[in-house]
Amino acid sequence: MEKRFLLLFLGLTLAAPGAPLWIDKGMPVPANLRVGRFANCCGSMRPYVTGGETYYFEPYLHGKTALRLGDWLVLYREIDGALVGHELTAMNPRAVYTSGTANKYSDGWTVRGNIIGVIRIVVRKSR
Repeated sequence: MEKRFLLLFLGLTLAAPGAPLWIDKGMPVPANLRVGRFANCCGSMRPYVTGGETYYFEPYLHGKTALRLGDWLVLYREIDGALVGHELTAMNPRAVYTSGTANKYSDGWTVRGNIIGVIRIVVRKSR
């Protein structure tokens, strides 16, 4: 079962690069992904994320993890020590440029060393 799901996940990831795969609660996820939760406070990723959703991310390995514009990244924000999940909008060999989809202003440039991972799956909130 897990192998079939992994193939489906990889196929969808290649077909729709960037944005994560959205699944219903209780669906299986690949074992190599780590789990996190979007904060309830800010709404920076509205309308896609309203807060409290669980996400699964692939740990970022500099030079090994491929990044694509539109990827959702988990980043360490130096200014306040927070972990944020925002969309990748530009990049260069040393840094990435990200923003929340609902933010008027971007996060600016973040060094690649502050990337924690790439969000691959988000669990829909219960309806």
